[in-house]
Amino acid sequence: MFNYATGPVEMTEAEVHALGSGPPNSHMADGQALIADTLRTLRQVLRVPDEFDLFMMPGSIRQALDVVMSVAAEPTGEVVALSTGYWGEFIADLLRNHVGAQRVTSVTSLEGVGAESVALVTAVHMETETGQMQPLGELARFRSAGARTLVDAACTLPTHDLDYDLADIIVLGSHKCLGGPAGLGIVLVRKDMPLIGDWTVEAYRADGVARAAGHSLPTPLVTYPIQVVAALRSAIDRLLDPEAAQRRFAAARHLRDELSRRGFAVWATEAASSTVTRVDLAAEIDVDAFRSSLAAQGYFVIGNVGASSGGSIRIGTMSDPQVDKGNLDRLLDALEQARAATSPLDTEGAST
Repeated sequence: MFNYATGPVEMTEAEVHALGSGPPNSHMADGQALIADTLRTLRQVLRVPDEFDLFMMPGSIRQALDVVMSVAAEPTGEVVALSTGYWGEFIADLLRNHVGAQRVTSVTSLEGVGAESVALVTAVHMETETGQMQPLGELARFRSAGARTLVDAACTLPTHDLDYDLADIIVLGSHKCLGGPAGLGIVLVRKDMPLIGDWTVEAYRADGVARAAGHSLPTPLVTYPIQVVAALRSAIDRLLDPEAAQRRFAAARHLRDELSRRGFAVWATEAASSTVTRVDLAAEIDVDAFRSSLAAQGYFVIGNVGASSGGSIRIGTMSDPQVDKGNLDRLLDALEQARAATSPLDTEGAST
């Protein structure tokens, strides 16, 4: 089954091989060396400024967001969540669980929102419900007023640039644009920012800092899923290619141009990302039947969420196999066949 989901993504054979052949233990010398090297190359491929710490935490992106929120929110002050779709509101709900619903305000735009009493602002760099990049420039105003800012960049970095000056904390994962397997949340935090409370986050942060500095760790602070680290390290090699991002942009353009030419309804505004494409299906087509028809042809795509559930699919162009032109063209043919197989027939026997 070829995976065109928005994450976890289709991996190359090299990552699959690395997943099964990494060091046997993260505490052994070769395991520790691999972790340090992965942290180093992650900083390189993400173009992380010196003022940020970078560390990896076992688990999903959602888990990383949840645990970071537990240590990022000050005990007092307003919390504002930029909510322009399902994932922005998902983050707002996580915040409500941590600080209480009365402190959290969801807004569709930060323009005009007062910054003086705000302690934390959250935003999604790209809303995967629509595939649209979100304007983050207003975060600068909140940072200047003393608020912390947290950005979910799970579906954008390193393909899309992020203005690091806007963010204090950034979260992504191993299994989306980095092209690795699921299993690691990746967190960037400003070095001068103390975190509140949770020892687990501080332990991973301290471990990442020590390894980045080349310090020996006779007693490792934490335990990593070393096979996942090995596969991620393999995937990073391709992202060091300066043309990697352009291949993703070109693939997204090709996919959208061809979808439009073949009569599919595509969300492709000027703010469209190069990593997620939303395709709206005709009202008479059952999305589950459409996806099942694709699966019968050997292709997996993901449905939509929130207010967009039930009427659209999303196609990921995040990993090398997903952006290969031959793979995309075969997917496009399969999409046409799925549409033909699931469109009701009119009275003359032609598909509607």
